[in-house]
Amino acid sequence: EEKDVMKELSRFAKEKVEAGKYMAVWGKTEHSDIEDITEKYLVLFEQFAKFHSDLIERYDCYRAKLKDMKSREDGLYILRKRLTELQGKYKEAIKRQKPTEALRAELESLDRDCNESGAAYEGFKRAIFKEAMHMQFDAWMDFGRKIMVFAQFGKYLSDQIPQGSLAPGQPLPAYEGAPVTTRIVNDFLKAL
Repeated sequence: EEKDVMKELSRFAKEKVEAGKYMAVWGKTEHSDIEDITEKYLVLFEQFAKFHSDLIERYDCYRAKLKDMKSREDGLYILRKRLTELQGKYKEAIKRQKPTEALRAELESLDRDCNESGAAYEGFKRAIFKEAMHMQFDAWMDFGRKIMVFAQFGKYLSDQIPQGSLAPGQPLPAYEGAPVTTRIVNDFLKAL
């Protein structure tokens, strides 16, 4: 069911943030370059979880529209069921040669109500369904855009990891990339 899909998505986002926290803890035990970059990754992963929360919130709105449609359909079903029951009573009254004028008038009125409600529901259903689907796909498009930004800036951070090998006994050079990684994170947040 759709609500289960969103629960799994929420769980995935939370687990990704937890993994980012563990990465940042590990980074604190490393040289300043790894420490800085893993801290910055955590900011990205926290935003990643927020994207998922936003998607889930918007997805709930989509599901609410479908529930509105179902609720109105249920109301129409009840009306049609009453019509069927009344038709049965009317036929039974004819068989038993009982007075049918009041039943026929009620039956005609209920039939008219069913037809009007059915026609109105068909227009309502199409409008709500279209609106719900637009809401769903707009949410997915926004989510996809944010995921692309997340991935691109994650790669920018990865590019800041110094590369190369050291000679035995040679210390790591001083890390000077923190201003660059800070700018990357700020640009990431602006790009959202």
